[in-house]
Amino acid sequence: MQSRCVVLAVLALALSQPLAGRQRQPASIPDRPAIWHQLHTPISDGFRQSLDTRTSDNLNAWAGEFKAWYLTDGRMVYRGTCDAARPTVADRLQLFFSVGEELLSKQSGNGVRRATAGAGDFDLRRSINADLSRFSHDAFMFLLFREALVHQMGPVGDNQDKYENSYGFSTSWSFWMAAEFAGVYPGDEACTNSVVVGMLPARHFLDYATLEAVDTRFQRLYPDELEVLGAGAVDPDSVMVVARLEARGGTEAPAISEVLLRDPRRPSHVLHYRGGIDVFDREVEDGWAAYRRDQAEAEAAISKYGVAPRTPPTVPAGSPFRVRPGEPLRAMKGERQAEPQTVFTLAYDTPVYLRPAGSSRK
Repeated sequence: MQSRCVVLAVLALALSQPLAGRQRQPASIPDRPAIWHQLHTPISDGFRQSLDTRTSDNLNAWAGEFKAWYLTDGRMVYRGTCDAARPTVADRLQLFFSVGEELLSKQSGNGVRRATAGAGDFDLRRSINADLSRFSHDAFMFLLFREALVHQMGPVGDNQDKYENSYGFSTSWSFWMAAEFAGVYPGDEACTNSVVVGMLPARHFLDYATLEAVDTRFQRLYPDELEVLGAGAVDPDSVMVVARLEARGGTEAPAISEVLLRDPRRPSHVLHYRGGIDVFDREVEDGWAAYRRDQAEAEAAISKYGVAPRTPPTVPAGSPFRVRPGEPLRAMKGERQAEPQTVFTLAYDTPVYLRPAGSSRK
């Protein structure tokens, strides 16, 4: 009996010690508990309130907003729009101080378009807050994979209604991938006004690679898109870059015809450059070369074997461009700092939420 008690005591002591090599999280994802916490955290009221208030006319207030609600490593995400209704520089400058229709969820964007067409009143602020609430619910219930799948599949078949009523919007870590979605890639009719918008990502933005690492129910269909999911709307204070691109046809790479950059030391000032700057020009050139190479390999395989290759397309690198509030802007052209054509001072004479043209709501 005594020996049995000794054995049980030794066994209890052994079980109280951590088991070597029996980690609950895979060794390849050492920060998995932190990631789960991020996915489980709803959007705070503080972030919602920050959407209602512009702070870019005050550097300290603006920097404080980003320290609280945004990633602080200087990376940006990009969103491309085809045939954007912004034909002039003044139209594009508006993205820096008012919520843009191109930077809304599908549900809110469709509401704006219906109101513009005269289909009744539309409260954009209320719609954005409803989107953020839906995102928070799915984050709390670990259901964000469903919205991610909706955006991966796009407006096709049975997914059409879900996509048109989704609370999210897609962005990419890659400037070139956003340019593709802006309609500058070959094979389709070129857009007349292709625009890429770069913004600092909020902490709740969902990186698809992160979601895939922690939620086995989600499998990315297109990992080359480097996709990041936002919700509701982009805060105009977070917009740092607006670039206009032009397709040149044939085998020539598209060209950046204009870049607008917010000055991170004077956030109420926007620098206007004619043509591109080196960091974005290289991304477009490298992305175009990879696209052409993938296309040539596919055509060769079809010609030889009669079927398209199953190899995935080339994954572009995330944009190396970095910007941090209060730090000098590094925008190079050749071996020297690019000189802006004009420096615009933002005029905050319009509301954060623009009223759709067809809406009668005051």
